[in-house]
Amino acid sequence: MPFTVSHAAAVLPLRSPRWPFTALVAGSMAPDLPYFVHLPVGQGMTHSILGIPTIDLAMAIAAVAVWHALLAPGALALAPQAVRARCPEARSWPSVLRNAGWPAVIAACIAGATTHVAWDAFTHPDRWGTRRIDWLMQLHGGHMGYTWAQYASSVGGLAILTVVLLRWWRRAAPQPSLAPLVLADRQRLLWWAAVMLCGLIGAALGVVTASEAAARFRAVTWGGTGAGAVMLAASLEVARRRLALQRAG
Repeated sequence: MPFTVSHAAAVLPLRSPRWPFTALVAGSMAPDLPYFVHLPVGQGMTHSILGIPTIDLAMAIAAVAVWHALLAPGALALAPQAVRARCPEARSWPSVLRNAGWPAVIAACIAGATTHVAWDAFTHPDRWGTRRIDWLMQLHGGHMGYTWAQYASSVGGLAILTVVLLRWWRRAAPQPSLAPLVLADRQRLLWWAAVMLCGLIGAALGVVTASEAAARFRAVTWGGTGAGAVMLAASLEVARRRLALQRAG
């Protein structure tokens, strides 16, 4: 599969003040969620036309809600000072709904999921695109054409996202943060070490339990699951500390 994060590059041209960008990004990655979290649906459904307005939409909305409620504040609290100074305080999920409204959130999630399914139609066997382009189903240099398409699109998507982030970094002026620090520097380092360690453990377990053909896929998905689980735990701890500060204040 194309690297899941790379899919976010496809929604960059769709950015609009009317659509929450986080909903676009969540939709662009939602079809791959069953690879990382055990769900009662498979990738066949999440990568289908029927799945876009149903299960993909539901997963994307859930992802946006979790992002704004937990992961964004948690990631910001764990980030280095240089990043925190350039990022505004994460908006709450109710605030996103008030500003954008449900129709815009739903439309953005569906648009993002559509880009994902369309992209994968040319990077997976027996999909709409690979059935119509012979080159994609032929062997080239030891790999199928759709595999080369996966590699190229993954690298291309990551390159685009890297350029966008670097441009944002140069243009964003550091501002003093008004949000209280809930984690000391040492605590942030320990959490990041735990994220990386669990990601590496997950990747290693994925490799040793998979066949040679599936080893890289398992390494990415199991590693992502391990790192994501620790990031969620860190975000819950940040939320707990913020709530304690609010009650004390």
